[in-house]
Amino acid sequence: MMRSFLVLLVFALSALAFTWPMPMHLDTALDNDFDTLMFASLLQFFRANVLRHPRDLLDAPFYHPHPRTLPTVFHSYMVGLAYIPIYEITRHPVSAYNILHLLTLALNGFAMYRLVRYLTGEELPGVISGFIFAFCPARVANFQYTPFVTNYWIVFSLLFLFKFLRLLSRGQATGSALCACAFLFYLLQCVSDIIAGVYFGLAFFPVLAWGLLINRRHLCPRMFAKVVALCALL
Repeated sequence: MMRSFLVLLVFALSALAFTWPMPMHLDTALDNDFDTLMFASLLQFFRANVLRHPRDLLDAPFYHPHPRTLPTVFHSYMVGLAYIPIYEITRHPVSAYNILHLLTLALNGFAMYRLVRYLTGEELPGVISGFIFAFCPARVANFQYTPFVTNYWIVFSLLFLFKFLRLLSRGQATGSALCACAFLFYLLQCVSDIIAGVYFGLAFFPVLAWGLLINRRHLCPRMFAKVVALCALL
């Protein structure tokens, strides 16, 4: 537990260095980009709707007089929910947005670290992979556009999927909870950034299908029915 906390702390400090000098100007530093400005304002509007007008949650301040227009440009509901407590602490929309972005980068690296460490059993490959995943050029290209860099859910999904398939390969048909967690994290990715959810689904579902195929002799009908039900529910 302590080792994981220290690794997470290292990724958090690295996120500060990666985005420097933004951490020195959390309350004013906002990229003068249409997508960034639009999403920052939508997060604030989403927060206000959740806390004050939940019945109007899907309404947005554009495309008047049409109702429920928010999903036309905003489908990052988990990002919006994560933004709310940060804003309630800082009471400043730009500061909350920037802190959320820093935490997202750190969690991306930590998630990949946990996945690679599980697959290799080694610490160093996990840390290196985490740094590559968290601070690759794509993060620079989408700087401060938090939904596009919110990818830790799918990495945790793959982690639980591999744990489930490893149990299955050993003939232990007791991993339904792991499989359910894998599907849950994939769903959370889809409601954080649907585009990433679709693209990462191209890896998630083939891995799941291949794992079930090569371990079909260990797959009891009850477990198979649970997996099919989860796929149908998703």
